[in-house]
Amino acid sequence: MRSIQLKKKLKIFYASLIFILILVDASFVVKIDNFKSFNEINNDLKYSNSSTKNSVILLIGDGMGYEHLKLARLVEVGNNNKFSMERLPLHLNVTTFSADNLITDSAAAATAMATGNKTNNGMLSISPLSEPLETILEISQEFGKSTGIITTTAITHATPAAFITHVKSRSNTTEISRQIVENSSVSIILGGGEDHFDSVQLMNLEANGYTLIENHSKLMSTDANNLFGLFAPNHLPYEISRDPDVIPSLLEMTVKTIEILSQDPEGFFLMVEGGRIDHASHANNKTNVALETIEFHYAVDAAISYAEEHDNVLLIVTADHETGGLTILNETLNDIIPSSNRTDEQNRLLRIERINNISVSWSTGSHTNLDVPFFGYRTDFYDLINLSVIDNTEIFDIMKDFISEGTDNEPDFSRIILIGVGITGFSIGGIAIIVTIKNKKHFKKKKN
Repeated sequence: MRSIQLKKKLKIFYASLIFILILVDASFVVKIDNFKSFNEINNDLKYSNSSTKNSVILLIGDGMGYEHLKLARLVEVGNNNKFSMERLPLHLNVTTFSADNLITDSAAAATAMATGNKTNNGMLSISPLSEPLETILEISQEFGKSTGIITTTAITHATPAAFITHVKSRSNTTEISRQIVENSSVSIILGGGEDHFDSVQLMNLEANGYTLIENHSKLMSTDANNLFGLFAPNHLPYEISRDPDVIPSLLEMTVKTIEILSQDPEGFFLMVEGGRIDHASHANNKTNVALETIEFHYAVDAAISYAEEHDNVLLIVTADHETGGLTILNETLNDIIPSSNRTDEQNRLLRIERINNISVSWSTGSHTNLDVPFFGYRTDFYDLINLSVIDNTEIFDIMKDFISEGTDNEPDFSRIILIGVGITGFSIGGIAIIVTIKNKKHFKKKKN
């Protein structure tokens, strides 16, 4: 079990700070013994133990608030159990406001997590002044790590695009696809969006060493290291209508990608998005919300199973924002829950039956400024364990610090919340005092 000491010097304060503070070195060690996930993966994929450098797995439930999790949990495991992510040792609330709005969109929220900077709604890893912001994926590549992006949306959609492109408008899918093909160099990209790439781009990808993947069987059978998978013209179908023989599940994509990326001795960065939770929430469709969140939960299970066996893996589960203002009103559920003793079809029908026995309400068909969950797994958490609330920009800093540990490069930058007290995204009240420590030695793109 390792202890990691946090040693930072304060260099630059935000103009809004009213205190000068010195952060004393701190360390905190948390170890989970005999953590058992209840995920059952119906394949024979094996994870490599060869990775010696730190790796990061970031899982984002797009639009997933606490009530979304509660709905899915009630359906899948009942009242008296928790999802594996909810049993992780670190649990925080995350504020999500963007640079120009108390209610963020996915582009600005993903940019905050990917770069540690606030930007305006609609902008992808571009500052409000239209300057490119270096992403955690790009930093991982600078450290020689393999990288992966998985989503149930089109891969040109806001959340995946924020990690691999720099575009002023999320609606400019032509520029997003161009940058993905020409600039990103991501090892594995899996999702939807076939219609967003032309034949020339696909030929260029193959010429650059990518194996193009079009269906479930090809994904599960490939032994290639560089994959570009497009499984639908736009977004992948909702779970309720997905053909498992044609389109891989989020769980299967996650397992396969970790299997490949974990072979890199330099480590890896992987972002996994359950993107259609958000779409179902916009439609106020509780059935699709529950089923999409359940599938996301199983992808998280697979990632936890890997992280559990590797002490050099940081795993974070969070959301970009809450969608729909979902509230669970009441339920009339029995104790019969989905299980491996039933067929997939029996479990599907049982889930739908249980969903119909849960009453919910929605306050909107749009995003809200509600805090979203953060669940973390690693052996060392230092000061984070003492906090209750962080901002979404801090997620970048946590990942960046972890990726930088054990390397020959000095960490470039970190932002540490010193006091987290009742942050509610400026909407209800509360205050957060944030110290920003900046070291621009390696940040060629980042502007302040």
